Formats: sequence, structure tokens, C-alpha cells
Amino acid sequence: MRSTPLALSWLFLFASGGTTPLANASERQLLTEADQLVDIPLVSSATRLLQHRSEAPASITVIDREMIDASGAQEIPDLFRLVPGFQVYQVNGHKFGVSTHSPGEGHPGRLEVMIDGRSVYLAAFSAVDWRSLGVGLSDIDSIEVVRGSNVPTYGSNAFLGAINIITRSAFKDRGSRLVAVGGSGDAARVELNHNDSFGNHGLRLSAGTLQNDGFGIEDAGRGRYVNLRTTSTPTLSDTLELQLGFSQGKAGIGPAFLPIFDRRYSAHYQTLTWSRDLNDADNLRIQAHHNYFKGKMDQTLLSETFGTDFLRLGIPDELFYPNLETGNTERFDLELQHQLRLLSDLRAVWGMGLRQDRGASEVLFNTTASLADNLWRLFANLEWRASKRLVWNLGAMTEHHDSAGIKTSPRLALNLQLNRHHMLRASYTLAYRMPSLLASNQNTRWTHSNGTPLAQLLDADPNLQPEKNRTLELGYLGIVPALKLDIDLKLFHEQVTRGLGTVFSIDPLPLNTVTRISSNNSHWRASGLETQLKLRPTPHFWIALQYAYLDIEGLSSDGKISDVDQSIVDQNLSEMSPRHSLSLLANQQLNQNWDLSLNFYQQSATGFFSGSMLDSFRRLDTRLAKTWKRRKTETQIALVMQNLLNEDYAEFQQRNQFDRRAYLSLSLQFL
Repeated sequence: MRSTPLALSWLFLFASGGTTPLANASERQLLTEADQLVDIPLVSSATRLLQHRSEAPASITVIDREMIDASGAQEIPDLFRLVPGFQVYQVNGHKFGVSTHSPGEGHPGRLEVMIDGRSVYLAAFSAVDWRSLGVGLSDIDSIEVVRGSNVPTYGSNAFLGAINIITRSAFKDRGSRLVAVGGSGDAARVELNHNDSFGNHGLRLSAGTLQNDGFGIEDAGRGRYVNLRTTSTPTLSDTLELQLGFSQGKAGIGPAFLPIFDRRYSAHYQTLTWSRDLNDADNLRIQAHHNYFKGKMDQTLLSETFGTDFLRLGIPDELFYPNLETGNTERFDLELQHQLRLLSDLRAVWGMGLRQDRGASEVLFNTTASLADNLWRLFANLEWRASKRLVWNLGAMTEHHDSAGIKTSPRLALNLQLNRHHMLRASYTLAYRMPSLLASNQNTRWTHSNGTPLAQLLDADPNLQPEKNRTLELGYLGIVPALKLDIDLKLFHEQVTRGLGTVFSIDPLPLNTVTRISSNNSHWRASGLETQLKLRPTPHFWIALQYAYLDIEGLSSDGKISDVDQSIVDQNLSEMSPRHSLSLLANQQLNQNWDLSLNFYQQSATGFFSGSMLDSFRRLDTRLAKTWKRRKTETQIALVMQNLLNEDYAEFQQRNQFDRRAYLSLSLQFL
């Protein structure tokens, strides 16, 4: 616990403000009544209706621009370390995992991740590729995170939660901005964006590059992106928005105990959104988007990869190692949404959508043909203010999947306003997650260099069923205006059945191989507590604290083969997720030009499928920034130190050693 006293001493320094006049008594007397109010932001990700967090049917974390800057994060996934109950880890230097309330794995896929409402989930790989998003940290305005199943609002992949990354509007900024970062591990990052407006038309153009040496285990990588966002308001009622983006890069990736292979990727997306305000409360929106992602890994022979030891095992030396991240996937999505006020105390939003996921990978699917999954959806959310203190939220999503049929996921929530500053919430959700394109169709074989398939490696149960999640949540949201303190407390119980796991089949000929078959054989129960609080005792000092306790019990056959009887050894899932996790972000504006922040993380021991069993860790980050403002320019230099105490720890696998890192950034804003 060497870092904890240091963290507390920093907090004391911040809170006391010993070197700054901002905390003296005379200035405190100048605080107005408005300064004592707590800023509770409006959110829409829980129901698609714009609501106060105190009226939403789920726990929500909002990561605003202030927190993004103070965190010193160098990658977008790092921001989710500020969300209670979320687990963030680097599978490799350029590959990330983000999960919650579930066992850790190299390809987590039970979170819906969106950018401005556009899903970025890759169905043919059953995961999100965070490096290929096509946006930079400077493009983000805020992030809304629904901490709990949100299938009734956003569909199948919001099985355990939903993330909506909201980018900056073309009308919000002016001029141009350049951000350049360099630091440890040969890290270099450049982000450039330009904003302009022409009457009723706004434009934002962004581009960026990134590179670093990863963990120094041949997992170095680099990438680049460009995106364009245009917004037009031809009438007072109509808004038309176009978003385009492209990204590409290369990085070394690989699971634990296996060599690192280079993977190249390219991706692009297009989104067109039209919305019309029908009156003060009614709105109609149509959105169409298309995503494309292609990954490429060179085929390698086992004898070249692992040496000649395989020959002594009777395995042919010209057998190809199946690089499983080779292939392409794309998504076409069309959605209509209608928001309306039915009565003075009754609001609703409903809509429908059609989605097609396509994938092509000879390695994953054992065919040169392109496979497709079609899914249509019908959704609705109703908000009823039964009285001044009672708000009911009722929502449901019905999805029809080509292979899994029709499932309806409902949610019912009651919000009780105890008084002006304290609220209770109770909600129940029944959610289904449809099998992905990969889960339903994977068919990977060991292949000889002459093209002959020799044995099955991965297969899919032809009768896969949707995963099922029953969630009960109790929440408390309170504010203390005098301290500008915002408290969010949540108790939850989740019961997941028919979870996607693996069964094994032994094939003695010709290679005595083990086939992994996707099956609904996992189940777990997750219970726990999550809390977040934000305290702003003065206008120039604030603290954000997040803590989660998670208790998981259950079994998964994503395990290993017994040497004695070749039977499955179930894994206890209580070992595959951290029981305790904590993050603390504190920020002190020293004066008009200097800004200092402290970021402390702590997590208990955990393990990962395809990874390692890892010890608990503590990590302390700091950021010190100096800003100069002129009439039409703003310059900022910031120093970020990650893992300041140099207590090395591993992420996902033992060879991913996270040591002390330092980054220096220069930001130039031209108005």
C-alpha cells in the first residue's frame, strides 16, 4: 500500500490549496447561490429520451470533456477505467478489452459500443476493435455509459451495458487545433481538427496518427485516421448530418503463450442522419449507416512458428497456423425513430430498424463465400410521470434474428423522488443476446500448406440459442448542494443463463486434435455494489471517485482437457473477474494558467480466458498542464506520468508488463 499514503497526501495538498489564494475565506464569501448547485447532466442513452439522470431507468456514468483532459488518457479505452464496474485491459500493446460483470477474455463482445448512435461492433469477430474507430481523443465531447443491461433500448449487444461516444459538433468549436504527443516506448500521437461554418452549414474535419512500441514484445504498431462531419439546417425544423471516416494501421497481436503476429487493418464508415422537429416535443429521425473492417494476418507454418518440436508430436511440419483475425466484416443499418409527447405527463419514443451483418473469412468460416445475418428490430420506451415524485419507465425491444428467431427484451423501472435532493430507483430487465455471425458460423480447420484441410479446430453448435440475462437493480442518487456533491449508488443482481461457452470434441485421427465448439453451456450469477461520487467544494477543485464490488459465481467450459479422461474441466468464474476495483480522479486549477490532476487506480487479482492469472495492482498517474491564452490562440503544454510509482504490473497476460511511462503534449488552438 505504498501508493495510498502518497495519493492521500496529494489530495490533502489539492484540498487545502495551500499555495493558491483560491481557497481563502474572503473568496469563499463571494460564492453565489448558483455556485452551490450541482450540475446533473441530461442523458439520453438509457431510453433515447432526454432525461435527468435522476429520472433514467438505469445507472449512468457521464465522462465529460473536463474528465477526459484531467485523466491524461492516451487511448480511448483508458477512459473507461473511470467507470465503476468496468474492466479495461490491454490484450496487446494495440489491442484492448473493455468488459463489465463478466469473465475477462481477449474478445469481449457483450457491450454495445456506439459513436453518435452508430454501432461499431464487428459481428464477424464478435468484438470491438478500439484501434480502428476512426476518431481521436480530441474529437470526443462526452461519453455516456449505461452500467447495466440496455437491450430494451439498443438491442442485442447491449447485453451487459452500452457506451455512446458523443463527438464534438461541427458548430461547437471554431478554428483549428493541433495536438502533438511524444513519450515512452517511442510513442508519438498527432491529432488535427478544423471547424468552419457557412451560413446554416457546419463542417468538422479531423485527422490523426499514432504509434508506439507496445509492451516491447514485438507488439509495436501504428495507425492513422481521417474523419469528416457536416451538419446542415436547411430549415428551422430540419437537420441533416453526414459523417465519413477512414482508418488503417498495423500492429503485432497474439494471445498469451503464443508468438506475436503482425495484423494489418483498414476500416471505413458512412452515416447519414435526418431529423425533423415536428413541434416542441415531437421529433422524427432516420439514420442509415455502413461500417467496413478488414483484417489481414500472413499465414505461417507451425514449424516456422514453434520450431521442430511439433515434428516429434507427429504433427506435419507444413501445417498452417490459423491466424483468426483475418477476414472482413461490414454492417448495413437503417433505423427510424419517433419521439412524441402523448400527454402532459406521458412521453414516448418508438422506432424500427433493419440490420445486415456480412462477413468473409476463409480462415474463420472455411469458405470463400460471404456470409450474412439479417436482424430487424422494433422498440419503444415510455416515460410516465405518475406524480411529482413518481416516474415510471417501461421499455422493450423485439428482435428477429435469421437463426435464433424472435425474442423480446423488456424493462420496467420506478424512480421515487424522496425530496428535492434524494432519489431511489428500482428496475427489472429481461434481456436476450442473439448469437453473432462468428458464433453461429465459425468453422476453422487445421490446413496443410497444399490447401488440404486436415482437422477441425473451431466449430459451432447448429442450435445455438440467445444468451439470457435477468437483472434486478436498486439505485440511489443524491446531491448535497452546499458541497456540490453528487452521489450515485447501485446494488445489482444479474443471472446469466445459456451463456456462450465452449465444449470440446476429441478427434484421434489424423492429428489427435481437440475441436472447440461454441455452445450455450456457460452460466453465472453476478451481484455487487457500484458507487460513484463527484465532489466540487470550490470552483477550482473537484474529485471523482468510483468503486465497485463484484461477486461472480458460475461455471464455464471454456477450460482445458483433463490429461486422465479427456473430459472438460469447468472453470470457476469467480476467479475471472476482479472483486474490487477503484479509481479516483482529482483536479486542482492552481491559477488561471496551471492545472494539476491525480489519477489513482486499484484492482484486485483476476484472471483471463486465453490470458493469465494476475495479481492485484495499484497505479498512480499525474498530469500537469500550463496554458497561455492570446487573442486568437491558445497554447497548452502538459506532462503526463503514468504509473508514477513504477510498481510494475501485468495487463491480461504476464508478458504485458506496464512500467512507468511519461508523455509530453503540445496543444495549439487557433480561433
